[in-house]
Amino acid sequence: MNRLGVSLCRTGYSNTHAMRRHVVLVTLVGYALAVGACATARQPAGPTPPVPRPAVPAQALESVQWTASLVPEGGSTVTGSATLIAADSQQTGATVTLTGAAPGAIHPWHVHAGRCGDNGPIVGPAAAYPPLTAGSDGTVTLTATLPFPTPMSGSFYVNVHRSPAEMSALVACGNLAIGTR
Repeated sequence: MNRLGVSLCRTGYSNTHAMRRHVVLVTLVGYALAVGACATARQPAGPTPPVPRPAVPAQALESVQWTASLVPEGGSTVTGSATLIAADSQQTGATVTLTGAAPGAIHPWHVHAGRCGDNGPIVGPAAAYPPLTAGSDGTVTLTATLPFPTPMSGSFYVNVHRSPAEMSALVACGNLAIGTR
């Protein structure tokens, strides 16, 4: 009999057999939970696409413009500006200008959710952002069409990385502000 006064032998099983079944069941449940947790932990923390938004009238899209002044980071002398406008309802036009870069330097850049210093997720696929390549005078102006809808609200920033090999080092960052054009 167990603590509740129920005989484990009524079904023809001994206490040992019942205990073995219990141990096997607990082991299987524990294994299933561990495998599930590992599978979840292995999911890459990829870029966060913009939140789908309700249909916005074309006239409203055409008037929205995000702008940022890019200021030096990490002791660099790189400055510039970034502007985002709606290319259409599913794409964003971006213009990024830099000055003070080393001649020929290649600078990856991205739009992120949040504010400079937040280390927020990249908006859209990281591979969609063509790198900025400085000319012989250390300046560059790049115009690109990015494959995500232009945000209508929220907090976003543009950061410029030191190089493709030094993605953790920034040379410039700027908080985007929404306005009209």
